[in-house]
Amino acid sequence: MEITYHVPEVHCGACTASIRKAVEQVAGYEDLRVDLESKRVTVAFDENRASAADFRARIERAGFDVE
Repeated sequence: MEITYHVPEVHCGACTASIRKAVEQVAGYEDLRVDLESKRVTVAFDENRASAADFRARIERAGFDVE
């Protein structure tokens, strides 16, 4: 499954690295794509092991607002 979030504060490689580090800790994480131009973060995950809310919470704990 994939979920896409709008993360207005993501603007550089360091932001991407921070988000990646946060979401990689969630069981079921599979892949991350960040589009800096559109400010969109897409997470692929195993829906039997994690939920969209798990990833949203991790991104927010990393210091980013999620819309």
